[in-house]
Amino acid sequence: MLPPRTIAKTRLRGDNEHTFEMAALTIANSQTGVGELHRVDVHGPAVEDSQLLRARWRPAAVHGGYASTKIDQSRMWVMATRSTSNSSSYSPITTPFGYYGTSFDASGRSVGGFNFSMWAARRGGEAPPLKQMPHLLAAGSPSAEFSGFGHEGSGVKLRGWTPMPDRPVVCVQALRVENDGDYQTYYGYFWDHPTKQWKLYAVGRKWGSGKPIRHLQPGSFCEVPGPPNVQRTGDVPREVRRLGWFRDESSGRWEPMDRFLCRGKGVLNKSWFLSGDGEFVMRTGGMRYYAFNSPPVAQTTMPLPEYLSPEATEQLQRLPAEFGEVDAVEVTDTTVNLDIVMKRAGTSARADIYYGEKDCLTFAKRELHATERGSAVSRSTQAEDRSWSKQVSIASLKDGKNRITITGLKPGTTWFYRILVTNDEGKLWTFETHNCRTSDTAVSGS
Repeated sequence: MLPPRTIAKTRLRGDNEHTFEMAALTIANSQTGVGELHRVDVHGPAVEDSQLLRARWRPAAVHGGYASTKIDQSRMWVMATRSTSNSSSYSPITTPFGYYGTSFDASGRSVGGFNFSMWAARRGGEAPPLKQMPHLLAAGSPSAEFSGFGHEGSGVKLRGWTPMPDRPVVCVQALRVENDGDYQTYYGYFWDHPTKQWKLYAVGRKWGSGKPIRHLQPGSFCEVPGPPNVQRTGDVPREVRRLGWFRDESSGRWEPMDRFLCRGKGVLNKSWFLSGDGEFVMRTGGMRYYAFNSPPVAQTTMPLPEYLSPEATEQLQRLPAEFGEVDAVEVTDTTVNLDIVMKRAGTSARADIYYGEKDCLTFAKRELHATERGSAVSRSTQAEDRSWSKQVSIASLKDGKNRITITGLKPGTTWFYRILVTNDEGKLWTFETHNCRTSDTAVSGS
């Protein structure tokens, strides 16, 4: 510890950047701290043209987008992301529905999980009509929970599952979209490095008002994780590097993303550039400020990686199970038999049939996560008229026809029902809600 009123002197040589550091090697009394720095005086003729480098406590996030000069319409992309920082960072891919991506720790490894968050409303916003709520349709693990979030915004996401326990240095993910009537259905996959296969992470639907998406162009950002009052490491730079590809829908070929879409004004505490290997680099924080220069088009002539081979690409269509026909047969005034045909039920498959007098999409009763409890959007999905009220189960689901009888129904009523299949590979809802109507109560005598 420096004694009171100590003057520390150092001589700076050269005409470049210098760093002046002070450290407390020993602390006499930990309760009084290490002392106070009152000022730093710099002397010499070079001071006249010098500048002080400074940093925000929490640097502003750096944003960018990715495009291709060879393809301008694609509904499927693949991106590979790695962190080159020795500090943690959060850097998901931005999508029309929200975020899909991971965080990296100080070792440069992925934390092992994804944030597949489908936004319904901003902070304090009310829930949209139930039909227009984003909702999850599938998960790549039987342990995954269809859950939600409610901090800076509100919506739905998966919880309870770590899809990448190997915590890879390079996170490879894929996203495709299908236009389904009023909805857009998004399929998120990730490359499992140990098995060298694509695996499903999540499928979710977003209300699109019938407006089709013809080009699924990704963006991204990189920021310091944690709130500003806690995370004050703006002097430490965060940097991520990415490669990306679009799939041409007519030919099936993969074309590289070779354009970096970024912009800035003036001198910034963040930067964008291309690495010597053609990677898109975005950096935020640190002590340096940069004049913005739009990066050139990347020269991407590298061979396709193994996760873009024809065999691997086919895996980006796979779901945990495959439904056939679902029909209500032998309907009476109080009972209905459901025939559920499975083209592929999967190993150790079971089914939960949710039903009620209103279509509740894929919202069933569940416990709200801590961040959701103050969210009007999350609470609304648990209301009586916005979540399924009744449930029956098939303990062992097989390929082919499965029949279950639902009893105790109200006569002369339209009943809606939706099916959730769970097997060793994951979970899958029927993409559409079915319905049937019970007959009126029979009148005795004549």
